[in-house]
Amino acid sequence: MSDILEFAPCGYIRFSDTGTIERINSTLANWIGAPKQIIEGQLIQSLLPKAGQIFLQSFIFPQLKFSADLEECHFKLLTRSGERIPVLGNFYWRDRERTEAPQLDGSVTLYDVIIIRAHKRHELENALVLAQQKADAAVRELQKSNDALGRFANMVAHDLKSPLQNMNRLAGYLIDDYEDVLDDGGRDLLQKLDSTSQRAIYFVEKLLAYGRLGAKNTLEAVDLKDVVTIASETFGEAIAATSATLKIGKLPTVMGIETQLVQLFENLLGNAIKYRSSGRSLIIDIQAIQLSEREWKIWVKDNGVGIPAQHQQDIFDILFRLHGKDYEGAGIGLATCKWIVQNHFGTIGVESNIDTGSSFYFTLRSPDR
Repeated sequence: MSDILEFAPCGYIRFSDTGTIERINSTLANWIGAPKQIIEGQLIQSLLPKAGQIFLQSFIFPQLKFSADLEECHFKLLTRSGERIPVLGNFYWRDRERTEAPQLDGSVTLYDVIIIRAHKRHELENALVLAQQKADAAVRELQKSNDALGRFANMVAHDLKSPLQNMNRLAGYLIDDYEDVLDDGGRDLLQKLDSTSQRAIYFVEKLLAYGRLGAKNTLEAVDLKDVVTIASETFGEAIAATSATLKIGKLPTVMGIETQLVQLFENLLGNAIKYRSSGRSLIIDIQAIQLSEREWKIWVKDNGVGIPAQHQQDIFDILFRLHGKDYEGAGIGLATCKWIVQNHFGTIGVESNIDTGSSFYFTLRSPDR
């Protein structure tokens, strides 16, 4: 017997179909309170109280002869001091290579039994229930906090938008009415004021859009082919203007929220177009592969400028902008992608190399069969 089994936290018995104990481990011997050498060779009935002996003869033995295995079987062990220990046993026919149940052909049939103390299982089950209750309570509190934070963010963004629009409007009036009386420096300051206020309004609108994402979890069957068609139509002119090639493979039906999935693909397509390489024609490749019966992996691959390795996780953070003022954007698009994928119980990531391109991938669930 290996040391792993000998000193495992569970008990172990090997016995024959006559009930003779062939071997036990030290853990079980300690429970019984007798040396292994004394227990081995005895009948397994000697380890059971009277009720357990009847249960063994009337149920366990017949069941083993019929099906070879028996799992989740409750009984009690009898210690040398007379204590009864509730246990849970799993019985396995040792000759696993044969496909039929044991036969009465004169040969000795051996069974292995793995035993755990029942109170340990109850303790683990109770601990699991308690942990689940705490997790549920934490999720509820987090949801309340997120809801409150979302309302606050919407309120702040909404209140900011109005004065920013007024600032932009006033800058426009000054440019229209007083541009002729200002010198070059004054006109330049007004132009900067106008562009800065427009930029601030753009950021606020993006923040408002992000804040309006609802934590809706009612998923329905959605054909990703239709989703990608809708999303690609949004960028039809940009794709034509940049001579980009859009390759779309066979896409599955998944569980999702159609409007959010359209937004997901729009953000990824827009990202690929924005960060295309100036030295070659843009190619965007959308493909899917089934990981299991319940899960698909989808990726949107491009041959654009790429993302440095040290920033490939940061790009999914809200307001993170890798390329600064070199490209337009608010740093919210990929954060929105992450939120949408997580709202669909999936994961999202990217693989990228500088001057080679990026491959954004995410997982979605298959419809229930």
